[in-house]
Amino acid sequence: MTEPIKNPRAAEQASKFGHYLRELRKQHGLTLREIEERTTISNSYLSQLENGYIDQPSPRNLQRLAVVYNISYESLMTQAGYLNQRETATSPGRAAFNIIDDLSDEEVEEVQDFVKFLRFKRQKQQRG
Repeated sequence: MTEPIKNPRAAEQASKFGHYLRELRKQHGLTLREIEERTTISNSYLSQLENGYIDQPSPRNLQRLAVVYNISYESLMTQAGYLNQRETATSPGRAAFNIIDDLSDEEVEEVQDFVKFLRFKRQKQQRG
């Protein structure tokens, strides 16, 4: 079983996002199993998302859900808390999320690893 999210702000965001996903699924008349079949995202992961147990859902999974729910990827990323609603279409943050549309799962993982490396490097430089 997944541990509860300890950060209150993150827990609230995850709960709101989970409710949003559940409503999208119900509006489309789909079950978790049907979403699993269409996205290859496990039923248990989907359930944890809808119940607010995951505070940072995978952008790749959000991309898959956006296709099934016929909504924009950017909209789903905003609802998940990755993007600020005030960001413009030309912002670097939004542009970065748009470039993963045609990448394989392995390539997305490599990009994520590289971003982690860049953040680590920046933190190391800031510490002196």
